[in-house]
Amino acid sequence: MVHRDLKLENILFEDNQCERIKIIDFGIAGVCVKGQEDVQESGTIEYMPPEVFGDGPVQSSPCYDVWAIGIMFYTMIYGTLPFRGKTDKELREKIKEAKVRFPRSVPITEEAKQIIKGMLDPNPETRLDLLNLMEMPYTKYDDEAFEEIVH
Repeated sequence: MVHRDLKLENILFEDNQCERIKIIDFGIAGVCVKGQEDVQESGTIEYMPPEVFGDGPVQSSPCYDVWAIGIMFYTMIYGTLPFRGKTDKELREKIKEAKVRFPRSVPITEEAKQIIKGMLDPNPETRLDLLNLMEMPYTKYDDEAFEEIVH
């Protein structure tokens, strides 16, 4: 199953404690079928992976959603999208180049940078997948351990 339009606007908190989230807007979600071409450029441009902007057909893949989660993670840390352009064409080019910059003004661990780089790998074949992401040490920190790393 691929959502194809994961973005911050489609993530809701169930309650004020932010303990549970809900993903909404499954309007263009679908099932990945090997060898089946996908709708080109479906979703929100800012969250689309570079492979959808190519000339040839694309196949739907869970790595679409991994890319979008990487965009959301970056945006939650830095308060801005990692790729911006004045026009849609310029934005597509920036995404295809996929050079992620980490502003020094916001403290971030090297582990978090590696996760973001892995999720925003322009090559879908080498992009971090969700199973590997969940096994990374960064995702296993509790609040106390995380505070020790940051400070």
